[in-house]
Order: sequence, then structure tokens, then C-alpha cells
Amino acid sequence: MRHSIIINSTPQEARVALLENETLVEIHIERAQQRSIAGNIYLGRVNRVMPGMQAAFVDIGQEKAGFIHASDVFGGPLPEGMFDDANETAPDEGNPLDEFDLADVDAAEGEEGEEGEDSRLSPSAVTPNGRRRRSHSEPRIPLQDKLKKNEEILVQVSKDSIGTKGPRLTAHLSLPGRQLVYTPTMGHIGVSRRIADGKERRRLREAVQSLRSAEGGFIVRTACEGLTKKEIHDDMKFLLKLWGRITKKREQHSAPALVHDDMDVILRIIRDLFTPDINEIIIDNANDYERINEFIATFMPRLTNRVKLHDQPTPIFEHHKVEQQITKALERRVYLKSGGHLVIDHTEALTAIDVN
Repeated sequence: MRHSIIINSTPQEARVALLENETLVEIHIERAQQRSIAGNIYLGRVNRVMPGMQAAFVDIGQEKAGFIHASDVFGGPLPEGMFDDANETAPDEGNPLDEFDLADVDAAEGEEGEEGEDSRLSPSAVTPNGRRRRSHSEPRIPLQDKLKKNEEILVQVSKDSIGTKGPRLTAHLSLPGRQLVYTPTMGHIGVSRRIADGKERRRLREAVQSLRSAEGGFIVRTACEGLTKKEIHDDMKFLLKLWGRITKKREQHSAPALVHDDMDVILRIIRDLFTPDINEIIIDNANDYERINEFIATFMPRLTNRVKLHDQPTPIFEHHKVEQQITKALERRVYLKSGGHLVIDHTEALTAIDVN
């Protein structure tokens, strides 16, 4: 199967399409005036704590205050199941933690199991973001005992604003790199569930454990498979240096302040989706073509020859039949291979899907 990433970039917006055998399977759109802030890290100030909802509103300098639930705030164990929706992501990008296999969370650094290997929590004992669930004997710590009005807190946007709602926030931070995700607020090591070979999983986990020299944890991403210790270490150093810049910037500012601006959609897609399985990247903007090449030369030099500049007179999305597929996907009536069809209607209260 041939995989391609097609990028249409203008000053107004960037559109990134993932094709499988010329069939559109993903489309990511980011407009200059509506750029996503998901992944950004802010030094926020607590505006209001609502004990009844176990949630708080945090001023991060945006038009609308951010919303943070007790499950996304540190300060003690919480009721079982409260983290079940903590892995929500922005519509136009994947969450690196989604690759994380919960069964691979180290229970505690330095502890050993019965057979001398790292002991691990069972999937039922951890939350979707890899944090330990509360046992029934552990006390609950109310949000009002963890956060106070006007308190400064470092938060990350986990979901953009929707309608009248402000952005969803979390205090459990994650910094995605090319091969690893650094979790400065969690001390566990995990491995992507997409790496199926048990021997390779153990090798990667041991490599990260042996190289780790700072607080926090790491998640081994799918792109890490087959890499050497040096390549892993280079990504680790990059992430630790980035975290150092964030903490320094936090010390230099008072809330509300932006302390880390995530990559734009083009570089995010290259970072997250460009693996050896992708045969080519084609882009129609010369400046972004150079920017992509610099990024790939730094983080994945073995794949530099797969980036191409679109030089045809026909617009890139029309040339690769992406425009037609987008139009078809957005039609009210969607035909199925089985012979049936769907009719999709959007109303103010709901979206109705009629199956025929």
C-alpha cells in the first residue's frame, strides 16, 4: 500500500491530507486566524474553584477562561474512573498518549517484581494517561484543597474551545518529540502498543531507563522501533532541553502567560505521522518545503529524500484528487459499498444520521 502526505499551504490556511493508495483517509486543516492552541502550555491563574463540580476556571490569557477538572490536577489520589475522559484530543491532531500501552506502566522506579523484572500495574490499576487509580482505602482530596483562587498553575491545553466553552486544560503535561514523549509530571516509562515485538519492547524500555537522568517519565513512540541508543538519547536530550526552557520562562513571567507554543499543523503532522511507511511528502509552498526539509534533516535524516515540491500548474489538491474526495465526504447523502446510504443533517440541537 502506498502512503502519501499532501500539503496545501497558503498564508490563510494549511491543509494536510494523508492518502492510502490515493484514497483520502485523514484531513487536517489549520487556519491562520483560528490556529489551534491544543498542546500549548500556559502559566495560568485560577479564577474560580467550584467544589460542587470538582472543577475550576483558569485564566490563561485567552478570550475565554480554561476549564480544568479535578482529575487533571495534582495533589493526591482521586476516585476511580475520574480519569476516563482525560485523554481527549483536539479534532485536528492525535494525542501521543493514545499510543501508550497501559500495561507497560512501571509501578514504581527501582521496585522489582517476584522474578526480578520491573513490576507493572495491571491495566485496571492505571488511568488512560498512565496515572495510578485510587484504591478504595485511599482518601479523596477535594479540588478546593488542591487549588485556591488567584493561585498560579502550569497547565496544558488538551482540547480547543468549542462554541461558548473555553479550552479544556490539564496539569499533567506531555511534550512530544519524534521518538519519545516526555512527561515531566509523571515518573513512568511506557511503550507504544503498536510495537508488537516483545523483545524490541524490552530493549527500548531498558534503553530509555538506562539513559534517563532527570525527573519525569517517557513514552516510547512507534517511530522509536529499531533505533539505536544514541538516536533515542538525542531525542531525550532535545525534550529535556525544551522542558528546561519552559521552566525558565515560567520563572520569568507572571500569570497569565504563554510559556510553550506547540508546532503548527504542518510540522506536527511530520513529527507524528511521517514514518518509514510514508512513501512521499508533496507540498506546494517553497518556504514550507525548506522548513520541512530542515526538520527532517534534524530528526529523521534517513527520510530526507522523500520530500517533493509540487511544481505542476494544477493546484496540488486537484492534481491528487483530494479536493473531489473532500467535497464528496461533506455531502449530505453518503453512499455505502453495501448499497445503502446515510443521510446526515445538522441542526442546532443535534446531528441526525438516517441509515437507509
